[in-house]
Amino acid sequence: MPQYYSKQCPYCHKYYELLRQGKAHIYASPFVTCKKCGKVFYDSECHEISIEGLEKSETIRKDYGYIFGGVFFAVIGIIPSFLFGSDFSIVFALVDLIPIVGAWLYFDGYFTHANNFNKKLLIYQEEYEKSRNRVSDVNYLNALAQKNNFARNVLSHLSTYGSIPWAPEPKSYLQVYEEKKSPVWSIMLIVLVVHACAALCGYLM
Repeated sequence: MPQYYSKQCPYCHKYYELLRQGKAHIYASPFVTCKKCGKVFYDSECHEISIEGLEKSETIRKDYGYIFGGVFFAVIGIIPSFLFGSDFSIVFALVDLIPIVGAWLYFDGYFTHANNFNKKLLIYQEEYEKSRNRVSDVNYLNALAQKNNFARNVLSHLSTYGSIPWAPEPKSYLQVYEEKKSPVWSIMLIVLVVHACAALCGYLM
């Protein structure tokens, strides 16, 4: 989730805030203008996302835990239906639905996590476009190169090849999916159907 990171102006010591997404880098202009004293200073913790790109961890959606958890609870919910046969009572059937609900919550968490992942990338995309506008200014890039080795390499590339090597846009990592067509959604529906069939077999046996 987005968090505000507080730091102090090195001249007047007034606090200022920068937006940070979780444990990620702070993506903003390293040149900060103090709102109190008006002086400009360089903040080495800020990164120009358009040339440095996203951290690798920010481009990977870690949601395997949701899938494994959902499958685990779903299997636990199905097994008793087959094992108890004629002893499978209505009360037990209701209790047996608890792990199925757990499986549903895990799969729902999968979709929520996917949504949050995409929303975060869209926030990064907005900053990317601002960063690209800043870095496109050669004077700004020259000033940045005086402070930053990465920017110095970018400036060298611009001088040699006449173009800036832009980092991949955050929107290129967006996960496109539709819940009703998702494999996970299909798995959940299959699990519920199998559970219903297992329960029916339990009553008939």
